[in-house]
Formats: sequence, structure tokens, C-alpha cells
Amino acid sequence: MSTQEQPTLPAEKGKEYREPDADEQDTDKATSAAGDDAFPSLTVNARGVAERFRRVGDWEHTEALETQEVRLSLSHDFQSYAEWTDLISADFDPHRPTVWKGDIVDRLFDQLSEHYERPSSTSDDPPHWTVSVSGTATAWRRFFLECVQTGSEEHEHAYHAVAHLSQLLGADIAGDGAALAALDLINEYDLDHSKEQFLEDLQDDADDE
Repeated sequence: MSTQEQPTLPAEKGKEYREPDADEQDTDKATSAAGDDAFPSLTVNARGVAERFRRVGDWEHTEALETQEVRLSLSHDFQSYAEWTDLISADFDPHRPTVWKGDIVDRLFDQLSEHYERPSSTSDDPPHWTVSVSGTATAWRRFFLECVQTGSEEHEHAYHAVAHLSQLLGADIAGDGAALAALDLINEYDLDHSKEQFLEDLQDDADDE
């Protein structure tokens, strides 16, 4: 059994958070308004060990499959909210995990031309696999404010966005861009939501550099 090594994806760098001043907020809003209407740039990345199956031989009444262990690096850029719900659980419950990393990897496998399987079938946190969604603070803000419709009022909508970002960070699937987006929303809308988790996530990312 042989192993094929694919180039790994670069880790997202942590950033130290500071409160944006009024000029920066105005510039960010102007840039967002002047930008194109492309879907927010969010990317799911997955790395780990898989088993690849391919048919060998050309017999009329016999089928043979060859199994090969490989290391994969998968990357998928989201193009629509439908793609997000296909790959990432759309359910939201602050009291239980709703992000199933094993299922995300399996759905990514479904998009490949060859047949792959994970050695473990667990859905929650598959061994030997890392799964994350990367994006800037601006991309995360746009995604939850423009693409995910929760809450009838703007303030309520922003609060739901922060709660969902908190859950993605708690599931260790989002990075510093999500934490920065949550802090910006809390400040902009004066939300009654703790900043502690988001500041800790930013500090942890900075310590890992």
C-alpha cells in the first residue's frame, strides 16, 4: 500500500484585534458598497487520509477494485448559499454541535471524479482530518448579513449572525476572520453579546504563529 502526498494548504494567520475608528468604518462601508456583487469569498479546506478505489482488469464476469491509501488536500470556493447548505449544516442550535466535519469531507468526496472513503465513518470529528472555512472579516459579514436571512430587524439579524459565528468558532471550523467579523458587528450594532470568546480566538491564533 503506497501513500501519495499532496501539497498542504497554508494556515490562516491570526490578527490582533483593535477597535476600528470612524474613518475605517466609513471606508469599509464604502468599499463594500462599491464592490462587485460576487458571492462572499469563503473557502472550505480539508486535509487528511483517505482510501482511493479504482477498478482494475477488464473481465466480463469479474470485478476487482484496488485500494490505495492517499493523503488529500481539498479546497472548495463557495459560489452560492445553496452550496453552503450542501456542505455545511444549515441547522443552528446554540446548545449542541451542528457542524459535522466528517459529513463535510464525504460531500467533498462526492464532487471528485474518483471514489474515496475515509478510514473512519464518524460524522462529528473524523480522526486524521482537519476541516476549516477561511474568509476575511468582510466576507463573513457579507455572508451572514446578505445571504443568511435570520431576524426581521437589522439589529436582530446582526445578533443572529454573531451567534452563528460563535458556533462556527466553537466547532473549530472558522478562523480569525470570523472572530473579527463578530467583534465588528457587536460594536456596530451595540449588541448585548460577550466579546470574550472572539478575543480569545484571536489571541490563540496569534500565539500559534
